[in-house]
Amino acid sequence: MEHREDALLGSRPRATTPDAKIVRLAVPVSLVLMACLIVLGPMLLGGIPPWAATSLGVVACVMAGMLAFSTPGWHSRLSSRVAWLLFAGLGCTALQATPLPSFLTGWLAPQSLLAARETAELVGAPEPYFVALTQSPGATAYALTTACLICCGYLAGATLTTHGYRSLIWKMVAIAGAVMAVIGLLHAAAGLRELFGVYRPKFGNVQLLTPLINTNNLAGFLGLTTMVSLGLGLDKNRESRGIWLVCATLTGATCMMTLSRGGIAALLAGVVLFITLLTSRRRRDRRVTIVAAGAATAGTLGLSAYIAGPRIASELSRTDFGKLELLRESASFALNAPPLGIGRGAFSTAFVSHHGSLFRFEYPENLVTQWLSEWGLLFGTLWLAGLGAALWAIGKKIQSSSSIGAFVGVLVIATHNLVDFSLELPAIALLVSVMLGTLVAPRGRRGNLGKDPNRFQSFPPTSLSSIAAPNRGPMIIAGASALVIAITTPTVAASSVSQSNHSLMTHVRSGNRTAFRSTLTRAVSLHPSEPSMLLIAGVEAAQHGDAQALRWLSRAMTLAPGWPGPHLEAADFLATHGRTDQAMLEMREAAMRGPEQSAKRLCALHERLGQDQITPARALASIPRRSPATFSASRSSEIRKPHGAKNATAEYLLALGACLPLESAAAAAVDDATLRRHSSALPPRIRIVRRLLAAGRVTAAHQHARRARHQHPTSPLPYVWSAELLRAQNKPKQAVRLLRRAVSKTQGDLGPLWATLAQTYADIPNPIAVRQTIARLRASRAGSTPSIAATYRLLADLEERMGNLGRARGAWRDAHRLVPSRTALYRMASLSERMGDTIRAQLIYAQLCEEAPDDENACTRAETSGKPRRTN
Repeated sequence: MEHREDALLGSRPRATTPDAKIVRLAVPVSLVLMACLIVLGPMLLGGIPPWAATSLGVVACVMAGMLAFSTPGWHSRLSSRVAWLLFAGLGCTALQATPLPSFLTGWLAPQSLLAARETAELVGAPEPYFVALTQSPGATAYALTTACLICCGYLAGATLTTHGYRSLIWKMVAIAGAVMAVIGLLHAAAGLRELFGVYRPKFGNVQLLTPLINTNNLAGFLGLTTMVSLGLGLDKNRESRGIWLVCATLTGATCMMTLSRGGIAALLAGVVLFITLLTSRRRRDRRVTIVAAGAATAGTLGLSAYIAGPRIASELSRTDFGKLELLRESASFALNAPPLGIGRGAFSTAFVSHHGSLFRFEYPENLVTQWLSEWGLLFGTLWLAGLGAALWAIGKKIQSSSSIGAFVGVLVIATHNLVDFSLELPAIALLVSVMLGTLVAPRGRRGNLGKDPNRFQSFPPTSLSSIAAPNRGPMIIAGASALVIAITTPTVAASSVSQSNHSLMTHVRSGNRTAFRSTLTRAVSLHPSEPSMLLIAGVEAAQHGDAQALRWLSRAMTLAPGWPGPHLEAADFLATHGRTDQAMLEMREAAMRGPEQSAKRLCALHERLGQDQITPARALASIPRRSPATFSASRSSEIRKPHGAKNATAEYLLALGACLPLESAAAAAVDDATLRRHSSALPPRIRIVRRLLAAGRVTAAHQHARRARHQHPTSPLPYVWSAELLRAQNKPKQAVRLLRRAVSKTQGDLGPLWATLAQTYADIPNPIAVRQTIARLRASRAGSTPSIAATYRLLADLEERMGNLGRARGAWRDAHRLVPSRTALYRMASLSERMGDTIRAQLIYAQLCEEAPDDENACTRAETSGKPRRTN
C-alpha cells in the first residue's frame, strides 16, 4: 500500500518537523498577533484608512510567515478548496493591478486604456505604453493589500487550528464583538458625538458611535459575533457558558439598536438557522438546546426593546427600499463590465459613468454585483459558485455548537452583505477569513505538534503545501504577500480619493499652482477615470483664466455624464469671459441634472454680472427642454437618474424664480414661463401679486390673488396677499373678515395669517385684538425661542404704530431677554427718549457703549446725556 502511494504521488522529501523550541515561541507570539488583529483591527475604523490596512497586512504576513516556518504543512480537500478560492481572488486582483502592454489592455479593457491616454494628454505626460486593466489603479492597489491580508489571515487561522487553538480564536471573535458593543453603549449613555472624544463622523449622526462608523457595517459585525458567542455558550463541553450567553445577549441587543433593517433580519434568520442545525445534530439534549437558545434570543429581544423599542419598530416599519433600486442598477452595470472586470475596488469610479446622479456610491452594497462587476462575469461567477460549494461542504461536516455558531456567523454577515458592504472593510474581511480557516482546517491538540513528528502525513499534489517541502507553500504565500504589500504601500498611502481631493482643494485655495499640478499628476495617475479630480482641475484652471479649464471640464463631463458640476463650472467660465449665450446652454445641461443647484448658480451669475448680461431671453434659454409630467417641487427618491427625472424643469423654474431678485426682468419672465407650463403653480403666482402690488396695479393683482385662492383654497398665502391688497386699498375691515375666514379653512402653518391679521387690526386700530392675535401667533411658535422673540418684535412695532410707546418698549425688552440684540436696546433707548424717560435712555446707551466701545453713536449719546460712562 505504501509502495502504491509512493508511485502515485511521486518521490518527494519526507515532511520535516521544526524544532519544538521554535514552535513554542512562534505559536504564542502568533496568538498575540491574532488577538490584536481580531480585537484591535476593527477599532482602526474597520481598517479603512490606508495606513490601517497596510498595518494590518504587515502584521498578518508576519504572523502567517512565523506559523508557516514553524509548522509542518496541513491539508484536507476542504481546506485546499477554500484556500484556492482566496488565492485565485488574490491572483486576479494582482493581474488587474499589473501594467500590461497597451495593445493587450486595449483589447481586454479599452476604457482603461482610453482613460489613461486622455489623462496623460491633459497633464502633459507622454503616452503610456503599459496600462493596467483596472479603471482605478490606486483603488485596486488598496484591494490587493486587502487580498494579501485575507490570505495570510486564512493561513494563520487554519494553522493555529492545527495547533488546537480554534476555540481560543472564536473566543477572541466573541470578545471583539462584546468590546465593540460596550463602546457603542457607553458613547450613547454619555451622549458623546465624537469617537473617544477625538473623531467626529463626517456624514451626519449615527445611531451608535463606534469605531465602525457606518451602523450597517456595525450591525453585520455584531451579528457575526453574536452567533459565535451563542455557539460558545451552548457547547456542552465548554465552561463559563453564562459569560458567552451574556456576550451573545449584549451583542445581539446592540445589533438591534443599530436600527439596520438588513442587519436585524440577517441576525434573526441566523438564530433560526442556528437552532435548526443544532437541534438536528444534537438530538439527545434537543429540549435543553432549544430552551437555552430561546432564552438568549428572548434576552436579546427584551433588552433591545427596553432600550430602543419604539425606534426599532419605527425603523422596521419603513417602506423605503432604495437599495433594491441600486441593486438593479449595479446588476445592469455588472452585465456590461469588461471580460476581466473594471478592477477590484474601482466600482465607485466606474459606476459614475453608468449611473448619472448627484449621489456618489462608493459600493453597490451588494457583494455579488460588486464582485461580478469588479472581477468580470466569468471569473466572478466561478468564484461565487466555488464559494457556495465550499460553504455547503463546511455546513455538512460541522457538529459542535461552537462550530455551528461560527459557521452561521459567517453566513449571517455574508447574507447581510447582500444589502451592505462590511466585508469590504479590511479588518472585517480578515476576521471572516480567519474564521473560514478555523472551520476547514483539521483540528489538532495543543502541544502535540512538536512532540509527534508523524502527526502530519504527506499530501496529494492538489495541496498548496505540495509545492516543495510540507510548509513551503504557506511560506511562499506569506512572503509574496509581504512583498506585494511592500511594493504597493506608497500607492496605497495615496490611494484615497477623498484625501487627494482635499489636498487639491487646499492648493486651489492657497493659489499654489506648482503644488497643485504635482498633486494632480500623481492623483490622476492612480485614478485616471475619476471625474472629481478633473472637475477640481477645471475649477483651478478657471480661477486663473486658463483656457485649459474647458478641456478638464469636458473630460469630467464624459466620465460623469450625470453630474451638473462640470456644466456649472463651464457656464461660469464662459459667462465670465463674455460668452454668455454659450454659458446658458451649459446651464441648461446642468439644470437637467441638478435643478436647484443650477438655479442658485444662475442667480449668483445674475447678481455678479447684472441684468445686462443675464437678460430675460438668456434666463429662459437656460430652462431644461424636458416637459415634466407632473408639477411638484418635492425631492425624488434616494436613487434617481436625473436624465429621467420628470420634475427637472419644474424644480428649476421654482428654484430660479425664488432666488432671482423680485423686481428683476428675468424673474418676471421666469414666473410667466412657469405659469404658462403650470397654471396652478402657487409661488410664481404670489410673486406676480407682489410685483403688481409694488407697481400700484392693485386691480390686476386682485385677479391673480383671486385665482390663487381658487386653485389653492387650503393654502394660507393667497389669503395673506389678498389681505395685503385690501390693506393697500385702505379696507382693513374687509381684510379682517377675509383673514378670519381663512383661519378656519386653511391648513399648514397659520403663522403668516396671524401676523397679517395682527397688522390689519393695527390699521383699524384695535389694540386688544392685536395683542390677542399676537398671543395666538406666539402659541403657534412654541418651542422656538427665535420665533417667539420675533413675535415680541412684531408686537413692539404694532404697539408703537398705535401710539402705545410704553407697551412697545416692554415688548422690545421681552424680545431682548429671549434673543439679546443691539437693535432691541437701541429701540428701547429711542422709545425711552420719546417718552421723556431720559434716565433709562442714558442707562441703555451706556450699556451699549460698554458692550461696544467703538460704537461712537452710543458712546456720544451716553456722554451728551450727562451720564458718566461706565468702565470695567
